[in-house]
Amino acid sequence: IEVQLDKMQDSPAVKPEAINLNIIYEDDDIIVLNKPAGMVTHPAPGHPNGTLANALAYHCADADIFTQASTDARPGLVHRLDKGTTGVIVATKTLRAQARLTDAFRNRQVEKIYLAVCAGGAHLIWSDDDALAQSRVIETHIARHPTKRDRMAIVSAPEDGGPPTARYAKSTLRPLATDSKRSVLQVQIHTGRTHQIRVHLAHLRMPVLADDLYGDPTYNRIAAKPPFLARRPLLHAWTLSFAHPTTNERLTFTAPPPDDMARAIRLISGMMDNN
Repeated sequence: IEVQLDKMQDSPAVKPEAINLNIIYEDDDIIVLNKPAGMVTHPAPGHPNGTLANALAYHCADADIFTQASTDARPGLVHRLDKGTTGVIVATKTLRAQARLTDAFRNRQVEKIYLAVCAGGAHLIWSDDDALAQSRVIETHIARHPTKRDRMAIVSAPEDGGPPTARYAKSTLRPLATDSKRSVLQVQIHTGRTHQIRVHLAHLRMPVLADDLYGDPTYNRIAAKPPFLARRPLLHAWTLSFAHPTTNERLTFTAPPPDDMARAIRLISGMMDNN
């Protein structure tokens, strides 16, 4: 590995920015955060600053991973959440911790559970009377959409004629609450493909509510008005569980749903008047 200290000091890969962070847990190796909606995880075209990576570069300025010169534009980050997705995300503060957690994600040793508010009643994919006690597994391959480059799509596996970039994706769905028009699902993702939950739920005709990319325009227009007031995809990274990269202790972190998610869940559960 070639490290150019002078170049890094003159033009850092990520500019530190004093951005407030909602910290769930922090030690010398890792930092666990509750990401708000609207925050991009790392700099990308159209989002050069104001990202979680910029905030971490400021907050963790003395951490090894930021003081040891690197041209990495995403120092410390081992996974990401979409801009509109809220909830638990972990970052590392040392190169050793980053390598170990990267391996844990790659080897599917990290448990990731989300909450999703969806368009459509759960009867669309659960016909049993005891639907709320059921789980359903969806396994597909996902690749970049062939014509809409900002989207991902369900495709065949490469060995079945699909594109060579197709990657296996697995999610387990469990309905938590439902009415005739909307549902709240618990979604565990066993893989970490781009837009995985959003693509899987759209494929099942239960797109994430207020998702402009994969969602139902009619449902989205209604959801933007009272009482839902949903202005972003209602998807929340609820729980993250993994082995600590240094102590190997199993850790589990949970972030409560933000106000828009909590309101939608109460409405669908019949705990609020949705008329």
